[in-house]
Amino acid sequence: MDIVKNLTKLINTKHEFLIENKNFIINYSKTLGRPNWTAYELNNQILNSIKGGRREFVLDSNLISNQIYQLKPNSQIFSKQWSRGHLVPSFLMSWDKSRNGSWYSTYKMSNIIPQNPKFNMGNWNKIERETYQIVKQNSSPTSIITGCSNFWSDKKTRVKKISSEMSNFIWIDDTIEFEYHIPSIMYQLVITPWEIFCWVGFNNQNQKIYKINPATLEDIIGIRFDLSV
Repeated sequence: MDIVKNLTKLINTKHEFLIENKNFIINYSKTLGRPNWTAYELNNQILNSIKGGRREFVLDSNLISNQIYQLKPNSQIFSKQWSRGHLVPSFLMSWDKSRNGSWYSTYKMSNIIPQNPKFNMGNWNKIERETYQIVKQNSSPTSIITGCSNFWSDKKTRVKKISSEMSNFIWIDDTIEFEYHIPSIMYQLVITPWEIFCWVGFNNQNQKIYKINPATLEDIIGIRFDLSV
C-alpha cells in the first residue's frame, strides 16, 4: 500500500501545504503555521541501520520561499514549559544521514511543534519506541501517520472518557503578531498489512495516552483517513 501517495489526496483542503522530504511528507497548515500531520514508511531492514544522534534545528527553506510562517529554532516559546517536539522522530530516520537526507530533514522546523517536556520525553517517547517494535516484528513495510490538532468534535459518545484532558494554549509571536495555537492533541496511526494501531495523547504534563479504534480518531480531530488493511 503506497500510503504516502494515497495521503497526498488529503492536501486538497483549504490552508494546507505539502512538503516532500526524502522518505517522508509533511502536511503543513498555512494559517496555523505548523504541521498537521506527517506520513512515512519503514521496514525492519531499515531499522538495522539506525545510527541515532542529534543535530541543530534549522528553518525550512520551502516555507521561507512560500512566505509561510514557521517557528524559529530559538523562539521564546521554547522554554521550560515547551520543548521542540518532532512529529517524525529523528532516530527512526537516522538510517539515512546522507546530505539533506531524512535525518537532516527531521530537524527542520516544519517537522517541529511545541511539546510539554514531560509528555515529549515520557509517554509519547514510549509510543515511538512501541512503533519501533511493531516495525521490527513485521517483514512487510509499515506505514506511519503522526499528527497534531487543537480540534475537538461535538461527537463525544465514543470519546467522553478523555474529554477532560482537552486544554488550549496560545502563544503570541510579537515579532510579526502571529497567534500560535499550541497543539493540545498528538495522534499516531501505525498501519501494517494486518492491523492498524491508533493512539491519541494529550500535550500536557499529565501525559495521558489512549489506544483507540481508528474510527474514533475522526471524532477527536475532525479528519477522516480512508484506511484499509
